[in-house]
Amino acid sequence: MKTLIRLCLLVIILISACSPVKQVLKNQRYFQEVADSVVKRGYCINDTVLVHDTMVEERTVDRPTYIHDTVRANGLVSVLHFDTTLSNGTQVTIHQGTIAVSCPQVKQKTVYIKKEAVVRDRKLEQLLYAEIQLCTSNSDSLKQVIKDRDAQIEKVQLRLDVQTTKLYALLILLIAFIGIKIVRFFRIF
Repeated sequence: MKTLIRLCLLVIILISACSPVKQVLKNQRYFQEVADSVVKRGYCINDTVLVHDTMVEERTVDRPTYIHDTVRANGLVSVLHFDTTLSNGTQVTIHQGTIAVSCPQVKQKTVYIKKEAVVRDRKLEQLLYAEIQLCTSNSDSLKQVIKDRDAQIEKVQLRLDVQTTKLYALLILLIAFIGIKIVRFFRIF
């Protein structure tokens, strides 16, 4: 019975000692990989910011609202003549006992405000930015490798063209030599 208890205790200790969670928590590199994976999958949005975008739109509407009043004042001296425009655009006229007041057109301004709130996860943005930078640097290095390979291919192609030209020249010389030998052979007979 003691042996069975010791065996169970030993198995529990071994299982808990080999726990992947403990291995991840002890090793910073593994921990960072797991954290990045969790953030990328969207399980934990803990570093969020609300970004407010505000758009203001102004519209000016012209509405023809004229105010024009005329009053006849018989008691005023008919010689009095007065015509002026005030700073706000109101025009006052007194002419031959008639008082006329006219106000300018009124402009109405309507303001529309549109607000939007967006949730951003800064940690995810940092991870994605780092991945973009890594992909960009890998792309640049691969482009350089491609340029180097293209230069090597051009050199090999040039050498191949030179060797092909030499081969054709040798074949022409060989055919000429064989032709000359055949002609000499038949001249003997």
